[in-house]
Amino acid sequence: MSGKGKAGDVSGFDVVRAVKHVRERKGSIPPPPKKPPDAPPEHPSPEPPDDGKPARSARIGKTAVPTKYEYVCYECGYRFTVAGKVRTLYCAKCRTILNQTDYTIDKRHDVSIVTAGCVTIAPDGIWAGGSLTARQVVIEGRHEAGSIKVYGKLEVGPGAVFNAADIDAQDILIRAGAEIKIEGQATYRDVELYGELSADLKATGVVSIRSGGHLKGRLQTGHLVVEDGGGLNATVVVGSVPPENSE
Repeated sequence: MSGKGKAGDVSGFDVVRAVKHVRERKGSIPPPPKKPPDAPPEHPSPEPPDDGKPARSARIGKTAVPTKYEYVCYECGYRFTVAGKVRTLYCAKCRTILNQTDYTIDKRHDVSIVTAGCVTIAPDGIWAGGSLTARQVVIEGRHEAGSIKVYGKLEVGPGAVFNAADIDAQDILIRAGAEIKIEGQATYRDVELYGELSADLKATGVVSIRSGGHLKGRLQTGHLVVEDGGGLNATVVVGSVPPENSE
C-alpha cells in the first residue's frame, strides 16, 4: 500500500495527532457558563449567632381580638354589638348619638339618667326618684323610688336594698355575700349566682349557680349549671321557656 492516500482519506496517525493537538491547546473551547446565583433578598434577615444550640422553630403569635359590647338604643330599642370602645357611639339603626357616660351615685339622687354606659349606686348612694335607663346597673346602696331600666346586666352587691318590681333588667348577677329575696315572680334571661337568691324565678337563658352561690324557691329554666360548692333548694322545672313577649 502506498504511503500517500487519496484526497479526503484520513489515517489513524492523523487522528491521534489531531487529538493530541487539541489536548495541548487548553482552554481553546471555553466551558459552558455556570448558572448565576439567586439574587439576595431585598431585606435580608440577620443570621442568628451560632451558639451550638439547635435552631428553634418559628412561633406565630396570637392576634388580639377586641371585646364585643352589646348595646340597646334607648331611643328606638334596637339591639346591636360594637367591637371595642368607640369615642362616639351611634345607634346602628336610627343613627342617634348615644350617651355612654358611666355614673356613680354616692349620695341621694332623684334626677333622671339615660346612658348606654354603667350606673353604680354606691354603698352610700340612694336612688330616690326619677327614671334610670342604662346598659348596666350595679346596686350596692339603696333604691327607694323611681324606675330602673337595664338593657344588659343588673349586678347586686351585699347590703343592697331595692324594689325588684320597679326594676326591668335583662340579666342579673348576685355577688358573693349578698342575700337577696324577691317577692313575686322574677323573670330574667341569664342568672348568675355567687350569693344567695330566694325567688320564684323564671329564666329564658342560663341559670349558673357558682361555688358559694345558693338558689331557694322555685325555678323554671331551659339551662341550669350548678358548680361544685353551689347550693340548690328549689322546685326545678327544666325545659323550653318562651320569652315574656312571645304569644
